[in-house]
Amino acid sequence: MDRSEFEKLISDLESKLKRAVLRVGLKKIEVQVFLLFPLGESQLGTIHVEAYRRTDILNRKKPQPIYKIKSDCFKDIERGFLKWVIDYKSTIDKVAIK
Repeated sequence: MDRSEFEKLISDLESKLKRAVLRVGLKKIEVQVFLLFPLGESQLGTIHVEAYRRTDILNRKKPQPIYKIKSDCFKDIERGFLKWVIDYKSTIDKVAIK
């Protein structure tokens, strides 16, 4: 797999995670996907995903992520992120009901 193929996979992953956020109704969450290490010939690097509240991004120069995951496996990232999105949404719903 060359660099351009890997970058396309990263882009596809980012799109998928952003769609998951919208699908559960969390329009105010911003997702960022990037490589932690530069691509080398033998190592593709580690994929790093962070999620932020949009209001934090607008109000602060250095917002703190509300979710982070690092892995070199796309499936681990997808699974972990989707579980977090569902848990986060249910927490917000519980707070809103009270």
